[in-house]
Amino acid sequence: MSANENTIENMAQQRISVDGAIHYERSGQGEPLLLLHGIGSGLRIWDPVLPMLTSHYDVIAVDLPFLEVSFLQVLISAAKKSPALVTVPQVEGYYQPLAAVYRKGFSVLAGKELAANRNKVDALFPHISLRVVNQEEIVRNGFSTAMFRNVNTPEDWKLAAEEFSRRQDVS
Repeated sequence: MSANENTIENMAQQRISVDGAIHYERSGQGEPLLLLHGIGSGLRIWDPVLPMLTSHYDVIAVDLPFLEVSFLQVLISAAKKSPALVTVPQVEGYYQPLAAVYRKGFSVLAGKELAANRNKVDALFPHISLRVVNQEEIVRNGFSTAMFRNVNTPEDWKLAAEEFSRRQDVS
């Protein structure tokens, strides 16, 4: 490994918690790359590949409880094949902006919206180039749309914790 290559030890990283519920780390430079981990794992799953990725991308690794690691491959592949500013899954007519891949140019638009106290980035989607990974495509690739369900209430959290516990018992 040359002295110029990124390593986990020399990467500048940010670990951020949003309202104690969503955690993400950001490191690297270049086009943004959103990493989503699978069930039963967390941000550390990406440690082995971060040095390679951060030399080419601005990597954003997000903790989302139900997304499957293999879905990330489908989403990134769709984003690479498209010139769209955003590649986003859509389930039951609703965009899934936390599971989207955003190109760097989108950050300027999103920043303006957030500065104007308009906090829903998906409101910009009708006005930009968008690659939608629709429900049919998600299912055709072998995924359940249940991976996009929300955990917003104490009851949702209890159900999610029970599901995680069952999955750990199985594996």
